[in-house]
Amino acid sequence: DFNFDEMRGLDQHLDSVGIPHRVRYFEGPHSWPPAGVMTEAVEWMELQAMRRRLIPLREGWVDSLFRRDVAVAESLEAAGDGFEAWRRYTAVSADYPGLRDVAAPAQQAERLGRDRRVRQAVDRYREVDRVYARYLTRVREFLLRVQAGDRPPGVKEGLQQLEVEKLRRQAADSSDPIGRGVAIRQLEQAFIAVAFYEPRGYLARGEAAKALALLELAEAIRPGRSPVCAARQQSLRLLGRDAEAGALSCGG
Repeated sequence: DFNFDEMRGLDQHLDSVGIPHRVRYFEGPHSWPPAGVMTEAVEWMELQAMRRRLIPLREGWVDSLFRRDVAVAESLEAAGDGFEAWRRYTAVSADYPGLRDVAAPAQQAERLGRDRRVRQAVDRYREVDRVYARYLTRVREFLLRVQAGDRPPGVKEGLQQLEVEKLRRQAADSSDPIGRGVAIRQLEQAFIAVAFYEPRGYLARGEAAKALALLELAEAIRPGRSPVCAARQQSLRLLGRDAEAGALSCGG
């Protein structure tokens, strides 16, 4: 999800200013979380309301939630995912003070925080944060060049400037899951940038040639998306290329 790195930054900012929060990461594309994660979110808000004595304390419910959260952290560590276990233990030690004794999960979080593999994962995430931030700058600069230029870029030129082939290779590299993840998100960020907001703006201003150039690039990055196809048809018709527009089959 192209919002993943943004949410990581928000997570770190809220940590730095001491605002209670919990961010849950889950596998998947740009979509609503699974029902279980949504349930966790409501449970977390209920738990914080009980900590602040805004609603009645339900001891049995709190105890079951605490035991479940600790068990999840333990199972992650047992499965070899020390980094995610560290995050879960850290969350437990932040969420339950005043409701349960959090000394044990806090100690586990501190222990894992010293683990070499966990520190390496933390460092790797910091590195890819910088990589992603630089890529956002690259995308913005590309869009500014399109805006300022008289000639819309060709697909090949756009793919080169957005480093699409390089990112595809990185996204296929299963030996580096964190690097693979950021490459996938960079590709999705590039696609979103040229597929939706920018072309809509050009179409609204009557600049169909620039809109079409970006949409053709979007098609090359992520083929077969029906909204992109429909916008390409609109651009072609505005340019008087009705036969080409009619030849496109956009599906549902």
